[in-house]
Formats: sequence, structure tokens, C-alpha cells
Amino acid sequence: LRFAYCCAKLLPIAGLFALQNQLVLLGATNLDPPVFQALSQIKILTAGVFSFLLLGKRLSRVQWAALLILACGAALVQMDTPGEHAKVPGLTGVDRAKGFNAVVAGCTLSGLAGCYTELMLKAGALPMWLQSAVVALASAVMLSSTLVAQRGAAGWVDLGELAPARLLTGFVDMTWAVVLMMSIGGLIVVPVLRYADNVLKGMSMVVALLLSTALSVALFGTEVGPVFAVSAVVICSSVFIYQSA
Repeated sequence: LRFAYCCAKLLPIAGLFALQNQLVLLGATNLDPPVFQALSQIKILTAGVFSFLLLGKRLSRVQWAALLILACGAALVQMDTPGEHAKVPGLTGVDRAKGFNAVVAGCTLSGLAGCYTELMLKAGALPMWLQSAVVALASAVMLSSTLVAQRGAAGWVDLGELAPARLLTGFVDMTWAVVLMMSIGGLIVVPVLRYADNVLKGMSMVVALLLSTALSVALFGTEVGPVFAVSAVVICSSVFIYQSA
């Protein structure tokens, strides 16, 4: 009973991460890769605020200043003109405002879920590996149920005759490649958190932003305007200052 109670306490975290994943997908669909990569750093802002509110962590003045600069950088990204962004072939109905709101909401949930997870870890109810497994399994069940419901409502799947092949309709090679890359990225996070210092973490974020920008320009013809260039510098600088303070 105690194990079941501890697992039940983790369900809100699983729900937050599941909803966050949906919002991240919505944001990535409606934003260019460089813009999405830059705005995703807002999760540092929300994590800092929630750690102060929920965990009682005290942030230095330099860290608060860095968070304020980060917020200004995110605002600059939103002020960028829509005409400077790529028109991806075959992608219609792109709404930058919807993408921006989805990323901000997803980052907010990410900060809340991360602080709640830390709170549960400090309670010591379950080992970290078991807690992570419970959260991952619960999130997978929630997202799978959502997938079944959506495809059933769309008439793609007969809810009376569920089959894995029908559920995976539309999964092309590129889809599996993205799943594989995200899985590998999740595994790489563990040694990064364990062995890398704050300077390397900040530099990795800068490299990721530069790489996504270069690939977006090469593959999609994205035009990087001066406003985005300035906002990217502001965001990278604020993250570096926050992590180094």
C-alpha cells in the first residue's frame, strides 16, 4: 500500500511531463528550429522561479538579473518579424503566436515538474531510478491513451479492434529517426549532469543553438534576421551568467 501511495503521488508529475511533451511538439511544429531552440531556454527562467517558490531556494541578485535578461531575450524573439521565417514545403497552417505560447506553456510546466520531482526526491519515498521509471511509464500510458482516443475519433483506428500497426499509421522513417535521437539525447543527459560543469553546460546550449540555426538555413532556407541574432546572444549570455553565478 505504501508503494502504491508513493506511485500515486508521482502521477501529477507524469501528467505534467506528458502535457509538456504535447506542447513542445506543438511549438516545434509552428516555429522555425532556431526560434524554437532559443525560446526553449525559458525553462531555466521558470525553473528558477519555481525553485524559489516551491523549494525555498535563494537566488543571488546576479541570478535574478540573468533571469530578467533571459525574459527580455525571449520577448525579442517574439518581436522578430514573421517575414523572416522559412516557409517549409508541405507545411500549412503555421501559427507563430500559437507556437510561441505553446513553448512558453511547455517551459512553465517543465519548471514546475522539475521542482516537484526534486521535492519528491528529497522526501526519499522511492529511489531515484524507480521514481523515474514510474513517471516514464505513467507518461507513456497517458500519451498512448491520448493517441488511441485521437485516432479513434478521427476514424483511423477501430477502437474495438486495436492493432499496433493501425496505431502507428503515419510513422515514417523520419519519425523513427526523431524518436531514436530523442531517446539517445535523454540517455546522454545523465552523464552530462554528472560530469559536466556549468561552463560546459552553457557552451553546449550555445553550440546547439548555432547548429540548429545552421541546419535550418541549409535545409529550410530560414532567413536569420538581426533581431533574432541579438536575441540569441542575449539568451545565451543570460543562461551562461545564471549557471555561472
